[in-house]
Amino acid sequence: RWLETAETLGWGCLCLMPYDTITSSWVEQGLRAAEFTIWLALVKKVNKQAIGVGNAIGDWLGQDCIAGGPIAPKELLGIETVPLAEGARFEEVAD
Repeated sequence: RWLETAETLGWGCLCLMPYDTITSSWVEQGLRAAEFTIWLALVKKVNKQAIGVGNAIGDWLGQDCIAGGPIAPKELLGIETVPLAEGARFEEVAD
């Protein structure tokens, strides 16, 4: 199922999957095979932005790295943000 996931969503998407929410046991046993395939199609349809980011990660890592090679010679990835507007602040909200 991990191979099906990587082939459907892209290898880089495996880096984005929250392992504490989408556990190995859930991927491997949580759904029947047909249900899992439907779930992957749904993820691909509703999380297009995440798929794009995953593809960018996969491109950055390259096939050698995905196959277990080193990351060392790679340039670090960064996250670009828009500066906060003047006077903007963060507010903590209780769960």
